[in-house]
Amino acid sequence: MLKKLFDKYKGSIAYVSVQEGSGDNEKLGIGTSFHVGNGVFVTAKHVVENKTITQVATTKRVEVETEQGYEYIDPIVLTIVEGPLFPKDSSEDIAIFKVDNCPVHLPAIPLGNKDNLSLKDSDYVLSKAIVMGYPPIPMTRQPHLLTVSGEVNALIDLYHSENPHFVISALSRGGFSGGVVLSEFGHAIGLVTESLLKDDVPAELGFMSVLNVEVIHKCVTQHFEYELVEFGVFYDSDPLVHIQLTKDRKKTELNERLYNANIRVFDDGTDVFIELSCSHSIDLAVAYAAFNGVVPLTVIQKQSSDGYIFAIPKENASEHDLIKAATSAKEIFENVGYLEK
Repeated sequence: MLKKLFDKYKGSIAYVSVQEGSGDNEKLGIGTSFHVGNGVFVTAKHVVENKTITQVATTKRVEVETEQGYEYIDPIVLTIVEGPLFPKDSSEDIAIFKVDNCPVHLPAIPLGNKDNLSLKDSDYVLSKAIVMGYPPIPMTRQPHLLTVSGEVNALIDLYHSENPHFVISALSRGGFSGGVVLSEFGHAIGLVTESLLKDDVPAELGFMSVLNVEVIHKCVTQHFEYELVEFGVFYDSDPLVHIQLTKDRKKTELNERLYNANIRVFDDGTDVFIELSCSHSIDLAVAYAAFNGVVPLTVIQKQSSDGYIFAIPKENASEHDLIKAATSAKEIFENVGYLEK
C-alpha cells in the first residue's frame, strides 16, 4: 500500500530551493512542497519566508490514467505566479503558492478530513505513513526525492501553536520541511514543520513534528477559490457551531482531547450537517430532542451509530435557527452537569 502511494504521488512533490542574504552572508537552502490541486502547492512557512525562491521543480516521472489513456508526466521546473502566501494566524508554519505551468493531470495529494476539534488522541496512532521530501544528500549532483516510512506515534499540543501536531517515527532531517505525510489510508494527515529538540542538538535527534491538515484547508481556501469537496474533504474547516463538553475538567487538564459530548453544525457548500455525540445515550437522546424541537432533523442512519447522531435539517434552516438549536442542545447537557471545554 505504501509503495502504491509513493508511485501515485511521487510526481506531485517538488523541491523548493531558496537563497538568503548575499555575498559572504549568502546562504542556500532547500525544502519541500506538494501539489493539492489547481496548481496550488503547500510548503512550510520557514522554508520561504524572507528568502528568495530560486527554483521549484519536481524530479520524478509519474504515470497517470486519463480519459484518453495513460499519460507520462515528466519532471518540470515550475513557475510561481502567486505567492508565497501565508495564513491569517502568523504563528502557523505553512505557506502556499500557485504555479501557472502545472501539468493538467498532475495528481493532487488528497487531504484528510480530520479537523482539529474532532481529532481524538488515538487517531492514526500506530498506523503506517510515508514522508516525502528533499533533505540534501551529500555528494549528489541534484536534489533527490527521499521517501521514508514510519508510524504515527502520538498526537500532541505545542506551546507555540493552536493546532495539534503528530509525532512521526521517521528520522527528522532538514529539507523534509514542507513535505507531506501520507497515511496508509491514502490521504495526507499534515505537513512536516519542525524537529522538536531540546537544547542545541542536531535535527536528527529530535522528533519529527507534523502539523494537522486543517491548517492546509484554511490557508488554501483563504487565498484561492478551492472547493474542498472536489478534493475529497467533506467538511467546512470553519463550522457554524462546534461545542465540546466534559463532565470532569480535571481529566481534560491531563488530556486536552478528552470530551464527553460534542455538538457540531457545518456546511459543505451543498448541505448543512449536524453531528451530536455523547458517551451517555440518554443524555444524547434528550439533547437531540432539544435540537430537533427547534430545527427538525432527518437522521442519516448509515452514518450514525451508538453514541453518535449524524443528521440533516428536514427543511432549509437559517443560521440563527441552527445556532439556537445547538444552544438548546448545549443547555440540556449543561443542566445535567456537563461543562463546555
